[in-house]
Amino acid sequence: MNIDEAQLDMRSYPGEVHAHQHDHYHQLVLPCEGALEMQVGSREGQVGHGYLAVVAAGESHAFAARGDNRFLVADLPLANTDVWQALPPFLPLSQPLRQYIGFLQSWLASGHTASVPGSDQVLSELLMAGAESPVVDRRIESVREWMSQHFAEAVSLPQLAALACLSVRQFSARFRQATGQSPQQYLISLRLEKAQALLQQTDMSLQQVSDAVGYTSLSAFSHRFRQRFDVSPGYYRRNEQA
Repeated sequence: MNIDEAQLDMRSYPGEVHAHQHDHYHQLVLPCEGALEMQVGSREGQVGHGYLAVVAAGESHAFAARGDNRFLVADLPLANTDVWQALPPFLPLSQPLRQYIGFLQSWLASGHTASVPGSDQVLSELLMAGAESPVVDRRIESVREWMSQHFAEAVSLPQLAALACLSVRQFSARFRQATGQSPQQYLISLRLEKAQALLQQTDMSLQQVSDAVGYTSLSAFSHRFRQRFDVSPGYYRRNEQA
């Protein structure tokens, strides 16, 4: 069902994993308390600790929370779909957006309706402004570039931290701040995105695909692929090439 204006809701999420998609509106998941583990498309990340989630219309997503949690969820009308789809699924919260989230929380807590006049436009403008002016961490960007070329290699967290000339703790914190993911989550995403392309575009065997993206065990690769996409690599290939 299409919507004409933003619909706001305060939600708490269970610890069990749930997954779905919505085709008739975009969605923002904005942190208020706690953390929410999410997978949006093929990307994994966390909502909380200064990060929000962007779910474009039609994008499949899975989620599960830990402990006490509260999130402001904004369903936004279909508009500028190409722009929304181009945004990364996890973005840092800007200070203006944090302030506006506080206003929206107060609005809902005061018993007002779930629609704030003009909130869809304000949220969109604040989001786009934050996405257009990211703070680039050159050390982390250099590591990301290295990972994109060496994703099939066995690499440890201390090795990646050394490439950035940072301690493991500093590197992990700055990597998550820059990407919304841990280094391990980011590496898994790279590997599985490459596996998708190989399954679609080549006649390589499943074992060859597994080897090409850095898995020494076909069963481990198949398990990880099924975790991410809810289907086996073989089933994915048959349906994509049909």
